[in-house]
Amino acid sequence: MSKQRIHLIIAVLSCHFVVDCYGGVFPIFKYLGGVDLRVAGIIAAIAMFAGSLSQPFFGVFADHGHRRLLLLAGPIAASATMFLGALSLGRAETGYSGLHYGAIFLVVLVSALGAGMFHPVGFSMAGNSHVSRRTTMVGAFVAVGMLGFSLSQGMFSMVFHALRGHTEWMFIPAGCVVGFAVVATRRGLEDTRGNATMRALVQAVVAVRKPLAPLYVFQTLMSALAFSFVFLMPEFLELRGCPRWFIEGGGYFFWIIGTAVMVVPIGHLSDRRGARGIMVACALTGTVTYGLIVGVAGMPLWLYAVLLLVSGGAIGSTNPIAIAIGQRLAPASASIISGILMGLAWAVASLSVGLTGYLASPQPVGVLGTLTCLGGLGILGTITVLFVRD
Repeated sequence: MSKQRIHLIIAVLSCHFVVDCYGGVFPIFKYLGGVDLRVAGIIAAIAMFAGSLSQPFFGVFADHGHRRLLLLAGPIAASATMFLGALSLGRAETGYSGLHYGAIFLVVLVSALGAGMFHPVGFSMAGNSHVSRRTTMVGAFVAVGMLGFSLSQGMFSMVFHALRGHTEWMFIPAGCVVGFAVVATRRGLEDTRGNATMRALVQAVVAVRKPLAPLYVFQTLMSALAFSFVFLMPEFLELRGCPRWFIEGGGYFFWIIGTAVMVVPIGHLSDRRGARGIMVACALTGTVTYGLIVGVAGMPLWLYAVLLLVSGGAIGSTNPIAIAIGQRLAPASASIISGILMGLAWAVASLSVGLTGYLASPQPVGVLGTLTCLGGLGILGTITVLFVRD
């Protein structure tokens, strides 16, 4: 592998780290900033829906020769969440006005669109970098993103407290990463327009719609479970009496780092042993351990950490497997397939966050009741895998 190619891969991975690290802070911000759960749920649901729904369109844009533009613009837009700290200054005493909520929504929306720009092109570039080990390479790409996610809430909490809300200083490291990517992709990434028309690319996807459908349903169900649990995780951990460091990013770290640790070996195992069986095992393991986390009170902190790691790792590891299966169905439309299995699936799944915020605050169901109901999504997702054709 050439040095230029290595620099390109490093640029893609580092940009993914920034996108997911900076884009994953809203759940802890709404806890630290005292944002009403119902309003926060609506903001998160609409922004995530718009950002996720944009992914198939950005996928088409990428397949038509604009990969470098999306690769660089994505982390810049995703970094907009670093304005959130400044928007919360003084709000503990006076509360949030409609103007403040509007500004928060705009920031979260821009960040979500940044993720929508980046992920389809990032996934397709990772998957195509080593075709015979597509799942493994996609898994490595996901692992770096999961590492960014795992550090996002703890990083934001630390900066928020240390700088008294002035999180905008975090633009500096993001700018350094984008600067490196500008240099690394100047020659290593050919951005020529593809020969296929948009109609031909879409037709290639339509031709595999039947085997693609159960993958889409599975992604939607498991993503809804993960999104909603992460949204309520700070409040849930506070109810369980966990220490502050665990509430403000520690628990989330274990949930996400499980994927970063498990996704590559699980991806390699699925390449060798068959993807569907591994997906069933992961979905079942993730659902059972999630039920233990939510349903059993009074566990020691170390056991919460272990269960969060296993559940998050098992559920998160199904994502690259599903995407790799989908990409194999239509390799020429890999970015669009990635956009469908992430963008469209995540768009529908994101609506669950709005419902979750409504149910959890504090009537009609509450945090624990809402999270208990969400376990049904994991059961349905596990059943759906049985209809996937590997």
